[in-house]
Amino acid sequence: YPDLTYTTPNQFLDVLASKNHVNIRDRFFSFFLDYLVITPFVSSLFLLIFKKEILFLKDKTYLPELWPNIFLFGFLYLVVFSLLQALCIYYFRATPGQSILKIKVEVLNSKDFLLWRCFLRQFSFWGSFVFLGIPLISMLTHSHQMTFYDRLADLQLYSIKTGFSTANFQRE
Repeated sequence: YPDLTYTTPNQFLDVLASKNHVNIRDRFFSFFLDYLVITPFVSSLFLLIFKKEILFLKDKTYLPELWPNIFLFGFLYLVVFSLLQALCIYYFRATPGQSILKIKVEVLNSKDFLLWRCFLRQFSFWGSFVFLGIPLISMLTHSHQMTFYDRLADLQLYSIKTGFSTANFQRE
């Protein structure tokens, strides 16, 4: 079956072939670094806004009644985390973790780097875990190592590291 989610013309495929693809290890560590960098900001924001609610959640006597509130609080936390990541991608073309690992994001089909594409990519990333990470595994079989959420938002990750296309032990 043809891949209907990937509608890039051939001229863009040639440009992608010349760029360094980002391997799974760098993607994982960039997300881990994003978590370490962005989480203190989101947690501080939530502590300022929801201080009474957080103190109320610490009360153990109402715990069975608080499960929906805890779920909604966690969902809102993921939404704010994703919004901050999307804003970083929009303004800096990379999240903080991607910047540290020298990974950049570019648009495939058009010259417009739209904010909604960044939001779509980040929310689709979290949605991929609903499908047990199968969209992440699809990256291994795609010819340009694009994940499901990158193809959906029509964005491509590439590495700007020079000379690191293979691991060090393979170059010996």
